[in-house]
Amino acid sequence: MALKPGSEGLHLDLGQALMAAGETVKARDILLKGLALNAANGKLLRELGQAQLQLGDRDGALKSFRRARKTLPDDHFTAHMVGALSQPGTTNDAYVADLFDKYAGHFEAHLTGKLQYRVPQALADLLRETGRPLGAALDIGCGTGLVGAALGASASAIDGIDLAPRMVEKTRETGFYRNLAVGEAARTLATEADFAGPYDTAVAADVFIYVGAIETLFAAIVARLAPEGLFAFSIETADRDDVEIRASGRFAHSAAYIERLAKTHDLIVLRRQDHDIRLEDNRPIKGALYILARDR
Repeated sequence: MALKPGSEGLHLDLGQALMAAGETVKARDILLKGLALNAANGKLLRELGQAQLQLGDRDGALKSFRRARKTLPDDHFTAHMVGALSQPGTTNDAYVADLFDKYAGHFEAHLTGKLQYRVPQALADLLRETGRPLGAALDIGCGTGLVGAALGASASAIDGIDLAPRMVEKTRETGFYRNLAVGEAARTLATEADFAGPYDTAVAADVFIYVGAIETLFAAIVARLAPEGLFAFSIETADRDDVEIRASGRFAHSAAYIERLAKTHDLIVLRRQDHDIRLEDNRPIKGALYILARDR
């Protein structure tokens, strides 16, 4: 592509299209050409950071996101990526809340339709396979209530927590939930009487992928489990490190990391099942479903 003044937008569009097609090297190169026209174009820098991270260049990605942050100071995604790359495992609650508030109106149709997301139902099926009563259930990151719908009458009561107010409004409309709260889950569990438990079942469907380092949240959930309680959740599977930030802005976790956390809290792995979490650019995102239980 020839360099022409004012064509940075074309470079951005082409770079995004190449990223979606899996042509990440070509995307990086075209974005760099666009930046040769305008080195301070924040959108180009943000897209370049994603390309660099997908190619394994963490240092380059961090530099690009930091430069983007200077011209996009209100961009939550850029702030999230700077934090996650400079302090591994760190998330940005404002980014997550904003993402899902904007997503609330078409969340279910897009996620379960185009992205073929089936995690809530798959976790509910695995929970039922244990043969244990699900009793009172806790839904962390309840979203629009997909877990509540999947558990249905199998749970005697369901309480839900989510960072995004508009998501919680949608969940309330379902009628599946006893108590609902807007806020950070670990803090809510520690301070709100309605969420004191104990819970026979806790579910975190597609939650840890937005948290990063999950030690604090994991401990807060386990603290509210009944003596024979079940803990069901999903992860995107990491290739190298215990916790990895991806170009999508989501985190992946290793099996060894999950197993260490389970052992620390005297939990056993009742079920672990490989599961494609969703489609992204028409390609499946590899993940896993877990059912943990207190070690009797």
